[in-house]
Amino acid sequence: MAAAAGVVAGCPTIVPARLFGQFSPANRINVGAIGTGRISRAHDLPGIWKFDTARIVAVCDVDSRRVADAKRLVEESTDHHGNWLEAICTRRQPIAPIEIGHRSCSTCLLHHMAMKLGRTLRWDPLRERFHDDDEANAMLSRPQRPLYAI
Repeated sequence: MAAAAGVVAGCPTIVPARLFGQFSPANRINVGAIGTGRISRAHDLPGIWKFDTARIVAVCDVDSRRVADAKRLVEESTDHHGNWLEAICTRRQPIAPIEIGHRSCSTCLLHHMAMKLGRTLRWDPLRERFHDDDEANAMLSRPQRPLYAI
């Protein structure tokens, strides 16, 4: 009997996923990022973070600096917006580079403007203006709210 109990204790136990609830390991996708350069850190990894059903479990690159940067992003990036606000208050650098954040947000805003106007727009990223399109350029700013302190 003791020998049988030892064998049973040493065997893997299969537990139904329903016992873990919504975040059961069976309901999650584990992702390993191979290649952690600029595009991966700016687009691929943040694209995975927004889903509760996926998590990044490993990062790999031939450049050790890129691996270190990606590892820091994966370990510290559960709240990019909160990290950005904290960086403003503490004057430290945010996890994601400011320039990449700016370009990522700009792309979404430009797409939204094109949808609202119902046409293709030609964007000059150096001047941050539309080519020969006063109507689209008028959408780039709005009256600002009165200043406030954090």
